[in-house]
Amino acid sequence: MKKIFQELILVVFLCFLTQVAQTKERKVVKIEKRSAFKGIWYGKNEELVFEITLKPSPNNNKMFGFHCGALLDGSRTDCVVPDEEDFSIAGNTNKNTANIIIKSTFTDIPIKAELELKGKNLLSLKLLNPPAAEFYIPEKILLKRK
Repeated sequence: MKKIFQELILVVFLCFLTQVAQTKERKVVKIEKRSAFKGIWYGKNEELVFEITLKPSPNNNKMFGFHCGALLDGSRTDCVVPDEEDFSIAGNTNKNTANIIIKSTFTDIPIKAELELKGKNLLSLKLLNPPAAEFYIPEKILLKRK
């Protein structure tokens, strides 16, 4: 009877360890998915050079960052100096997509955009409400991780 009781305790303990390991594994996967957006992303088209720096929040699905867009000839720039208190990009991530708001230095109108991961090192940006005002952010662009 004592041996059966010891084996039962061992089985319960092993089940507990398995559950703890699976919980830790799920947390790691969740953090990795949020971290997939983290970094500096760069791209250019026939008119603009564009770069964003993204910093996902470690506690939830929120993301913050900065942007910089410029005409190829350098005559106009739409850049925000990185500041830990004032971000020009804010939004929420959901698996491989993120809905963000970009604050342009040329207009007070918040610009809604969607980001979509297209692999480990590719990110597409699509503006959802391009303002009628002056701004230097591409309406649609594919960005590469720097």
